[in-house]
Amino acid sequence: MSTLQTTLASVIRARIDEGRLPADAPEKVWGSYGSFLPCDGCGDKILLSQIEYSFTIGHRTVRLHAHCYGHWRPEQQRRAAGRLTRAILEGGDLRRLHRSNPRSLDGGLDVPAAQAAADRGGRILRCALLPV
Repeated sequence: MSTLQTTLASVIRARIDEGRLPADAPEKVWGSYGSFLPCDGCGDKILLSQIEYSFTIGHRTVRLHAHCYGHWRPEQQRRAAGRLTRAILEGGDLRRLHRSNPRSLDGGLDVPAAQAAADRGGRILRCALLPV
C-alpha cells in the first residue's frame, strides 16, 4: 500500500472513531457523478467528473469518493465483525442484538442459525462478511 493510501486509510479510521463517518452499514448505497460537495472521507470536493457514493443513515447523508468508499467499507465491515465476535464471546443473545440494530451485524450473517449453534455450545471459528 502506498503512503497516500495508508494516510487515507488512517484518516477514514480516525473519522469513524470521531463519529464523523458511520460505523454501521447503510441499507442502500447510490452511485452517481460528483455533486461538487465535500467528501465525508477526505474532505476534498467530489468533482463532477468523479464517482460519488452516497447513502443515508438516520437523517444524515454521507458522500464519499469511490476510493474513500473503498477504504471506509472494509473498515466498517471489520468493525462489524468485531462487534459480532464480542457479542459471541460475552455470551450475548445474537437475536436480541440483531433485532435492536439489524445493520450492526452486517454482512449477510444468518443470525438465527448462528445463535442456534452458539446455544448448542458451538463456536464460530471464522466469520466472513460479504458486501451488500
